[in-house]
Order: sequence, then structure tokens, then C-alpha cells
Amino acid sequence: MCAVLQGSPDLERPFVHHTGAMRVSMFNGDETSQPRLDHTHLTRRGPRIRDLSIVSRYSYRCPAFIEAILDTKPCPVSIEKLRRFAFSLSKTIDFQHLAKMLRLTSATLRVLSLTFNCPSAWHSLPLSGLPIVRIGHLRKVAFMVTSGRDGVHYLQWWIQSLGRVIQSDQTPALRVMDIELGPSLLRNPASQPAWGEFDQILSSAPFDEGFRMLTIKVQKRSPEDVREENTLPLFPGTPGARSWENTEVRARKLKAQFPRLEGKSRLSVKVIKL
Repeated sequence: MCAVLQGSPDLERPFVHHTGAMRVSMFNGDETSQPRLDHTHLTRRGPRIRDLSIVSRYSYRCPAFIEAILDTKPCPVSIEKLRRFAFSLSKTIDFQHLAKMLRLTSATLRVLSLTFNCPSAWHSLPLSGLPIVRIGHLRKVAFMVTSGRDGVHYLQWWIQSLGRVIQSDQTPALRVMDIELGPSLLRNPASQPAWGEFDQILSSAPFDEGFRMLTIKVQKRSPEDVREENTLPLFPGTPGARSWENTEVRARKLKAQFPRLEGKSRLSVKVIKL
């Protein structure tokens, strides 16, 4: 792949998509190696990438291509002009790679799209072990969390990064944020305090003047799957009666967690069909 890139000096938009589980051992790395982040980023011969997408539908243990880009020796790719970056996150090592990419491209990167792949519904990444990333330069951010139960967990990680911007007295560039949630992630939106904290941050200084819109899309399964996978008892334990809360009701409850953004017409909550 690096040889192809070296012979493609005009390439601006590479897309590396993993469509199945795979193991890769190359560039002196393996699935247990830690990212080599101690080098100095230099301009190299080869294409100057402006739009980079490295996305997997499944969890993977060694993102060899991203390691190659971050290494000055094996891969002749320059990211000094990178403006858009899409990346999948499933391991702590992926967050470390993300932090490095954001630091190296802080002068140019404006759009970030993250897909959170949960290897197991019972697996959670330790929040305390995830690096706080630099995001003050980003204008648009998109999250997609479609499986597992860690959507709000990752949101809390993002809130910590927003807090870093506030503490640094930096004027944030964030204008738009999109979040897409799988149908299994909204069991009880009102019980998740992270939503309220998120609402307060985006509607207060220094974000309030520049931020324009938060769009949350809630996935809805086909009608035949609704009762089994997309329902919740409204009155659990009530003798002789059992009613169900559908995706639309949950979406309205989620919207109610953002009174500040809703009052400023900066919130949109949509239900989308799979």
C-alpha cells in the first residue's frame, strides 16, 4: 500500500475500509504493540492527504496503516494538509492514535468523524485510561455508536475533551455536531446525566456564540424487530398490565434532556429507519 501511495503524488482522498475481521502484522507491529508516538512529524515525499478515512465495521487489533502514517519511515504520506479524518475506535490504542493525529493536524483539520465499535455488549473501555484529545480547532464532529452499551460512556470522554478547551481559554471552532445512536442505546435517556452536562457545555461560553446545531439520529429497526429489540416497559412490575415505549417516545425523552439548546433552536433529534 505504501508503494502505491508513493506512486500517487496527486492522491488526496484515500479510503481504507475493513469489511471483515482481520489480523495484520506489519511495519514491525502486532496486535499487542503500543503505538510508536515518539517521532518527529516531518514532511515526506508522496501525496499530501486532505481527506482520510480509516473505518472498520468490526473491532481490529492492529491499525497498521495508521501506524505507518504516523511513522516517518515506511509510509510516504504527508498529513500536513489534512482537513477531514474518519476513524474507527475499539481499543485504547486507537484513542492514542487519534490523539496523535489531532495533535499533528491541528493547523488544518476541521472535520472529524468517529465510529465507536464495541467488541462486546459487556465490554467497556476504561474512561480514566483514554487520552483527552485536542479538539479546539475542529468545526464539525460526527459520532456513530450503533452497538453495545457504551454510547454515553464515550460521550463522557468527549465532554472531558470539551472541558480541556474551556480550561485553556481557547476560542473553539466547533459549529456542528452529529450523533447517531443504535436502537439499543436509549433504554432510559433521562437516567443519563451526561446528556444534561453536554447540553450545558454547548450552550454556554465559550461554545455558545459559535455553535450552531446538534443533530442526534436514533436508529429504528424494522417493525418485526421492534417488540424484541426496541421496546421498554413503561410501568415495570404493574400487575396485569404491560405497555411498551417505542423509539419515537425515547427520542422525545432524549430531546427533553437538552432544554438549553432546544430553547436556542440548536437541537434536532430524528428517528431514522435502518
